[in-house]
Amino acid sequence: MTNILYVEGNPSLVRDVSTKAIINTNVSDYETYLKNKEIMTNRVMQLKEQNDKINKLENDINEIKNMLVTLINKEN
Repeated sequence: MTNILYVEGNPSLVRDVSTKAIINTNVSDYETYLKNKEIMTNRVMQLKEQNDKINKLENDINEIKNMLVTLINKEN
């Protein structure tokens, strides 16, 4: 059996005596943490996708600009 000590001032936290780990025994706090983690992961993925789109647009604009410069130089 694992020995635990309750953390003073917070009844939902316990310390595992053998590993010295602090463990949150409040299930709703843990579920909230998981939901927030998923939200943040989704936001990071959205930002990455938006950044990729912006980079592609910048590359496309540079290609068009280079084509225009080439066309203008051929006419002169």
